[in-house]
Amino acid sequence: MSVHNLGFTLSELRNAMLKPKAVLYRLYVLANGVIFHLTGKVVGFADGRVESFQTIRGLKIALRRAGFVEVSVSCPDGRLIVEAHA
Repeated sequence: MSVHNLGFTLSELRNAMLKPKAVLYRLYVLANGVIFHLTGKVVGFADGRVESFQTIRGLKIALRRAGFVEVSVSCPDGRLIVEAHA
């Protein structure tokens, strides 16, 4: 699974600054990441795409809701490493 952290999302927002549509989408991704962090759920964009940044807390909530147990998430070098059992 590939996940994006907050730093990646902020970098993408900076890169999009001169493109209004891209800025709007990156702001959605940023807001969706906050929603994911708080609830473990995400909201679709107007065109049906779904994207957010991920946090350890959000991943744990989402995986437990999906029925996984012994969920552990670490971030040793900036990458999120997830381990869980079904």
